[in-house]
Amino acid sequence: MQLWNILLIQHVYALEVFLNINFETIVFQVEKEYLSLTFGAGYFKNKTHLADLKSKKLLFLAKALSSAGKFYLRFGGTAEDFINFKPNEIYYNKTEIDILMNFLNETSWRLIFGLNVLNRYPNGNWDSSNTKTLLEYIVHMNYNVNFELGNEFDLFPDHLNFTLKPVQYAADFKMLRKIINEVFKQKQIKLFGPDVATLNRYNLFQTFLKSIEEGILDGVTFHHYYSSSDDINPENFTKIKYLDSFIDYGLEAVSIVKKSLSHWFRIPQVWIGETSSTYGGGSKNAGNSFAAGFLWLDKLGLAAQMGISVVLRQSFKGGKYSLVDADFNPTPDYWSSLLYKRLVGQKVLNLTGFLEHGRDIRMYAHCTNTKNDVYKSGSVVLIVININVKENATINFKNNTISVEQYLLTPSNGKIKDKIVSLNGRVLEMNNETSLPVLNPINSNFPLHIPPLSYGFFVLTNSYAKVCRC
Repeated sequence: MQLWNILLIQHVYALEVFLNINFETIVFQVEKEYLSLTFGAGYFKNKTHLADLKSKKLLFLAKALSSAGKFYLRFGGTAEDFINFKPNEIYYNKTEIDILMNFLNETSWRLIFGLNVLNRYPNGNWDSSNTKTLLEYIVHMNYNVNFELGNEFDLFPDHLNFTLKPVQYAADFKMLRKIINEVFKQKQIKLFGPDVATLNRYNLFQTFLKSIEEGILDGVTFHHYYSSSDDINPENFTKIKYLDSFIDYGLEAVSIVKKSLSHWFRIPQVWIGETSSTYGGGSKNAGNSFAAGFLWLDKLGLAAQMGISVVLRQSFKGGKYSLVDADFNPTPDYWSSLLYKRLVGQKVLNLTGFLEHGRDIRMYAHCTNTKNDVYKSGSVVLIVININVKENATINFKNNTISVEQYLLTPSNGKIKDKIVSLNGRVLEMNNETSLPVLNPINSNFPLHIPPLSYGFFVLTNSYAKVCRC
């Protein structure tokens, strides 16, 4: 049996990769919603932002994504712990919930709504009364909603001078699960948490996991950002060590969950509940640049290999790291996300060396997404990233009769700080407010040649991979 095997030879003037592929086994299968998105709950604090949810252009861009695959939308973040539902008042009322749900219904995205965990009685117990009011309205309107409770409780000691003890937090989740079951009756409502910002701060994450009872959580969530947004430029996003920092972090997160819950009959899925390039709203210089795509595609490739089921990208719109900018224009990461959803399927293939540090050429493989009838069952897609500043990458495959369709993304003006991206040399931009360009590939074959500082998708159309056959 052949094995996935990558031998990376880095010469002075060339980067050459020899690729041997096993088409008979997979290492993991992600959820259909693997690449999903977020909105900051702060939208309920800003009436002008709420109007965005009615934007014709934003709705069109969201629908274009959903036409390529399924999505969760997480509506949460810092603001979720400072907002309460007041049905008949001006602030956070029925109308605002209706606007949000109308957006979700039109886009066919599934909502994960963040609930306020800071509502507490003097004795420290969680005050669930406001949550009950909200849930009753959701049931009355027959809305389809999943939930999380609280955001980054491990930061409360430093940011709020308040420590939510993990044992108490676990009890809060147990109470919420009971309320959900009572209010929604027979509906299968999912609950996620604890959405930690860090893995080891005050040992809160591990203690929470050891305190939570089996059957309460459908997914364990953690957050990841590469660094703060201070003093960041696009060049940071092409540094090997910067990209590699997620490898150890992601593997540690998965390990903590598995070890902490090893006594459970069924361990919940591990999700990245919020992630982007840099925290604090994103970098003005780099967050919406072409360079951000190196981090985004690499994280999607790595997380799938690690056994992470869903990755929630911060954000669809809002901040300086979004898929849609302040003027409702697609950023480079919108285009790469759209291509990812169209091309990349759930089955994850193994590449030897995929979690090694120090790689200029970063490559991941999946069975293709065959749901859109673009590619036949048995085809394979490679996600390829070349962060080398000067050298082309040459990818060799022993079967040079394999046909390849290339979707190569490059900065339109040749600089990674660009906010306009080209597909196979053609600039990507909306034709009008409700029309996207056709995202056609070009034909290629092995060996593949990947320019410096570029990334893309390469579909092996006639690979006939046994494991990729439906």
